[in-house]
Amino acid sequence: MAADAAFLYLDRSARRPLDPGFAAAATSFRVRTLPLGGGQLVVPRSSGLIASLPAANHDLAKARVADCGGPWVEAASTPGKSMAQVAASRFRWDADSKKAGPLPQPLLPDEALIIYWPDQPPQGPLLPTALDGISEDDAATHLLASSNTARDGELERTLLRAPAVGLVRFERYRHLALRAGKLEVAQPSATGAWVLQLPPGGITIPTVLSPLEDPRTLVWEHVAIDHAIDCTARIVTLHLLRLPDVLASEKFRPAVLAQMSWLFRSWLAWLRVIAPVEQPASPDPTPNIPAAIRTPFEGAAAANRARVEAMAGHVLSDQEARTSLLDFVTSYYAPLLCGRSWSELGVDLPIEPATRPAALVQAHRTLEHLPHSSQTWLLAFAGCPLGRPGRVYEPRTPPAPAPPRPLSCLTTFDLEAAAIAGLTTAEYPDVQAPDVTDPLEQVDLSGFAGDSSGVLAMLRAVDADPPHQEFTTYDWLAEVVKGAGRSVRQSPEVDFADYAAGGHPLASPLRFAQYQDAVELHTRMGRLNAARIGGSPLAAATIAWWSTTTGLRDGAGTWPAYTVTAGDTRVLAGPSAPYKASTTLNLPSPIPYGTNDGESAPNTPRVTGFDEFDIEAVLRAAKVVRNGKTLATDLDPALFLALIEREGFRASASGERLGTVREIVDAFPPGVRGLAHSADHIGVMAWLFFPFGLDMVVLNKPAQKLPFANAGFVSRSRDNFRDHFLLRLTAEGLLDPAVDPLVDWETALRYLNARRPGSWPPRALHHATVSRTALWMGFAIQQATFQWVHRLLSQATTPPNGTPPAGGNPYVQVPELMAPPPAVGANATTEQRRRYIAYWALVYLAFNVLESTWNAWVKAVPAPVIAAGTSISEYLVYHHNAAPDALDPPGGLPRLRGHRGNMVRFAAALDSYLRLAYGAATEDTTDPAARTWPAL
Repeated sequence: MAADAAFLYLDRSARRPLDPGFAAAATSFRVRTLPLGGGQLVVPRSSGLIASLPAANHDLAKARVADCGGPWVEAASTPGKSMAQVAASRFRWDADSKKAGPLPQPLLPDEALIIYWPDQPPQGPLLPTALDGISEDDAATHLLASSNTARDGELERTLLRAPAVGLVRFERYRHLALRAGKLEVAQPSATGAWVLQLPPGGITIPTVLSPLEDPRTLVWEHVAIDHAIDCTARIVTLHLLRLPDVLASEKFRPAVLAQMSWLFRSWLAWLRVIAPVEQPASPDPTPNIPAAIRTPFEGAAAANRARVEAMAGHVLSDQEARTSLLDFVTSYYAPLLCGRSWSELGVDLPIEPATRPAALVQAHRTLEHLPHSSQTWLLAFAGCPLGRPGRVYEPRTPPAPAPPRPLSCLTTFDLEAAAIAGLTTAEYPDVQAPDVTDPLEQVDLSGFAGDSSGVLAMLRAVDADPPHQEFTTYDWLAEVVKGAGRSVRQSPEVDFADYAAGGHPLASPLRFAQYQDAVELHTRMGRLNAARIGGSPLAAATIAWWSTTTGLRDGAGTWPAYTVTAGDTRVLAGPSAPYKASTTLNLPSPIPYGTNDGESAPNTPRVTGFDEFDIEAVLRAAKVVRNGKTLATDLDPALFLALIEREGFRASASGERLGTVREIVDAFPPGVRGLAHSADHIGVMAWLFFPFGLDMVVLNKPAQKLPFANAGFVSRSRDNFRDHFLLRLTAEGLLDPAVDPLVDWETALRYLNARRPGSWPPRALHHATVSRTALWMGFAIQQATFQWVHRLLSQATTPPNGTPPAGGNPYVQVPELMAPPPAVGANATTEQRRRYIAYWALVYLAFNVLESTWNAWVKAVPAPVIAAGTSISEYLVYHHNAAPDALDPPGGLPRLRGHRGNMVRFAAALDSYLRLAYGAATEDTTDPAARTWPAL
């Protein structure tokens, strides 16, 4: 296809199109404007980014849209305007239009899919014989005609298609001007948007629905109107010729009947009003239509199924009627459905009501109303051709540094706006400025053809509750090709593997290879879960080895542990089931804050296993988090899994999949309670606390007291989040926005707030994870914070027996943490693996306890042990306790026996997940008893 595809991430607030968000309760939304005489020309927030376009921000009152958009009203004579201009001064703006966007202009939210096709020389044909389309042959199997001399029609490489079965309609863009405080239509555009309404489950509703299968709206932005008209005409023709098939689906039948009613009503009105003038020599098929069939379509009401079928049957059986109707569809009906005006079609409509013949009043009203009708949705099959992208133009002075397309170029709409504002000469001094004096005609951009080297379109999902983006275009497409994992596993709708292997342009932005790696690791987990060492599961054999080696297990099968709720205690050795099946558990709702999913009693969580989507989120995070010591991107996914396991994610995984509501009951102050953005923000901060254990992100170290009920919680925790990124993670190179723009602190916080909506029920705050793609960000922040601790340890300057200076690096030096990190080793029995596990377990201890406590553990290691060549990390991880309950090495506070128990749990988890052998041919099922590691 020779296309570039990427998801757009708006990394600057100035580019965000809905900032402040276009929320249902908002009274205004932000746009950009260009100077236009004594007024302002409204352009999208993504426009006007080149220096020669003096764009300014403007908060537009939502009420102003009603100045020129709304339900159809009959045009009335207006001084200084022709009737055509009066009609063109308003556009259809119904509930569906308002849902799709704030204005009839391009809209680019976060994670919109941007596809750019650079121009290419004509390529040779692919078909040995030409294929007719539906307009050429009633029995055609394709909508468009395709020749055997070029790659056109269905083989056109830039052809846009409906991604799923649903109802579609074309919304033409309009250039709008603010004059004297009112919004007016300045000029129509040569581009527009296809709006696609997808019903739940497609044609049939499956037993289990992903939230993305709820009724959903998608939009193809920046589509050229000319080819959209051709596709519209052919879709209407298809409806006529295959009406029984089109009406077979009860789900779509009302919309099809409404559209077919408009088709027949407007055709009969055209035969009476326009055809006698425009086509006087053409035969009139009206006298041959029986009155009983014709009369129901001569009024203003929609006809029922029987009447629509009767009219269609007559038209298809009468050659004159058929020819007349299909000519009307191509020349008038389809252009009008796509937003062309009667004036643009060369027809002098509407005329003043007083001049209409009495017998033709209703016919005139029907024809005038047609372009504004809300009942002309078309049923499109999955893969239905919809048109071609609009052209984009390269600026002579591109912005530096160049942002991604389309922000680095001018869309057709952008260049039209520059022409209407009289600003093209500044950027293109050698191109004559277009004539924009006729407000009824689109701007002629043919003079700029030399500055266009390709076409571009954008696919976006319409947000159900802006500014939230619970499910974005990325989410929708990812589920189409990967499936979903919520209450049960849902298979993908498209078998994408072969397409991805063939270089499909969506394979890379959808991270399909990464997903396939995750599927392989999940499959390995299943095999590891089934693996046996003698008669015991591999996981049990691993825990037995750790219990024997460390001497921590008592007669009840518990190890020491330290928990927030129980303090220094003992719990069952673990992880006992690291490869557990990823069955989603049924949960109560809401779940109290700080409680694991499905807890039937305190500290008795119901734990599930990782599924492939959890693992995919880990792999995505691993691409952007760097090694704290070397800043290399060489972190094994097992490190992420072990940390996630230890901090309790698996005990909350079911709720993350299901979007289960989590509840915080607290005395939130009046200045916080009730504010939507506060609910979102507090919910995200609570989520970072639990299940990610990221207190230091929300509160910073040294730990500060900042309860949810604190009036400054929102502002202070936001500042802490920002500082954690700017002063630690991105400042130290642990997260690089150049690798993924989402790891910029502000973008990351906005990303999480959008995908985890909060709400304010009485006496509580509710929050939930809706989009599972939010998980990768949580995993990335967690591991980057872990690596920040690692970086501090590797840069410590205080000798082992010294006291770190106040305000400086808080850790003492440990020799192995100063040296290059150990390699992971070939399998579970190698000496390299021994050192690798111990190294990272010592880092985990620092992540898990206060700095002074970690220093105390390091200092407690006996000097003779170190002198004999044993590293501090190996001793603390592997040495055999004198007794299961002993604090060993001996001593006292601040050390607790549970600290070492937590460290060993991390080591055991890392040991288990390293057996996935990421990057190797298969998993590692080596018997842990085969280790010949020296006893300590």
